[in-house]
Formats: sequence, C-alpha cells, structure tokens
Amino acid sequence: MVGDYFTGKERDRFIGWQGSAMKFGGVLFLLLGGYLADIHWRIPFWGYALAFLALPGAIFSLYDPKKPDATTPSSASKAIAPPISIPKVGFILISAFMASVLFFMTLVQIPFFIPERFAGSPGEVGFAIALANLAGAGIAVLFYRFKERLSFVTIFTLIFALMGLGYWLVSVTPNYPLLLAAMTIAGCGFGLIVPTQSAWMLSEVTGARRGFGIGLVTTAMFLGQFASPVLIEPFIDPEDPSSVFETAGIILFGLSITYAIISFFQKSKRDIAS
Repeated sequence: MVGDYFTGKERDRFIGWQGSAMKFGGVLFLLLGGYLADIHWRIPFWGYALAFLALPGAIFSLYDPKKPDATTPSSASKAIAPPISIPKVGFILISAFMASVLFFMTLVQIPFFIPERFAGSPGEVGFAIALANLAGAGIAVLFYRFKERLSFVTIFTLIFALMGLGYWLVSVTPNYPLLLAAMTIAGCGFGLIVPTQSAWMLSEVTGARRGFGIGLVTTAMFLGQFASPVLIEPFIDPEDPSSVFETAGIILFGLSITYAIISFFQKSKRDIAS
C-alpha cells in the first residue's frame, strides 16, 4: 500500500515514520503492559483491542489507487511489471532474515541476562528493552536522511555495526546504567531495520508485484524471529550470560565488514559504468 501511495523521497520519509510508529508502540506497550500485568495477567491482552480505534480511519481515508487500464496497448505496457531480479531480491531476504535473527535474540536473552548479571527486576528488563525501542523510534524518523546519502547496502553496514557495538558493550558492561547506554546504541541499529528492508524491496519490485515483494520480506523477518532462539542456543553459556552477546557482537562486526566490502565494490562498479 505504501508503494502504491508514495514514490521516491516521499516514500522513504513515510516508511521511516512507519518504522518509528512501530517502535513507539513497542515503548508504550512494554511500559504500560508491565504495569497492567501487575493488576492482572490477562489485562495487557486487551491492548490488542485498541486496533479497532483505527478502523474508522481505515474505512474512510484509505483507498485503492487507480491502476493503469490494461485494455489499451500503451497502458498495458505500463501495467506489466518488469521481471524480478532473483539475486537482488534474495540478497534483501537474506539481509532481513539475519537482521531479524540477531535482533530478536535481545528480546529472548535480556530478560535472563539482567537478573543474572545485575540482579535486576522485571521492571528494569522492560525499561532496557523500551529504551532500545525509543532510540530506534528516533532514528527511524531520520531514515530518509540516511537514504539520501547512503545505499541500502551501506545502511545495512551501519545497522550491523551499531548492533554489534551495542551487543559487545552489553557483554562487558559492569553496571546497569552502562547497559542502558549499550542498549541505546543497539536500538539505533534496530530502528533502521524495518524501514531499510521495506524501502529496499520496494525499490526492486514494482507495480503489481509490490505486495508480493513486501510479503516476502515480511516472511523473512518472521522466519528470523522463529529461528532466532534455535540458532542462538549453541552460543549460550549458562555459566557466563554475557558470552552470547559477545559472540553476537563479533558476528555482527563480521557482517558489517562484509557489507562494507560489498558496498565498496558496488560503488566502484557504478563509477566505472558512469
């Protein structure tokens, strides 16, 4: 739908706001959900009912954009979407999957890490995750600024670098306040994931295939969420809760270097072509 409504910089700006709204929602429901759960464990689930508040707006403001009339030859040629580049789309899906695996490990591991490392409370766990989401919300709004200056591969280089630095700092931090700083750094990387992968896919698929492309990248993201605990499990040391973050940080630094090299060769290829 975003691909149908917006193009170019306007689309990048809207996708950034969309990603920011998702992160702000995470902040709100993490903090509010913890409070409501203290009253009764079932109450937070009523939060899903808030979606009905958006229903009137969806009914009266959303519309199906006009599509080219395929009955005329000129319009038919415009309506036919160019073929999908399997290598490019595959690279986007792999990037989305890896980012999702390494993002969701935080939601699984931090609730164990903070109590074991700092004897932290559930409230401190929720605040740390909420702070990362808040940082992500702030950076997502600026996504279009990043896109004006950087390629999608370069932005993923930055994403992996920020997450890697944040995770490594989590593994070595001696106290809870410094852990919050580390989570803020990692959160900046988190905030760029969804806008980047969505805008990247929309730049590669056009016309009637936009929905299919976004469906693919969403599938890759949720497959990463599903696979994250399974893939991270071998790196967990029960006697050292920080080791999994150290390992993840090293992996992310490796990915960042790899994507930086790919970005360099892509830029060199474009310079030669021009």
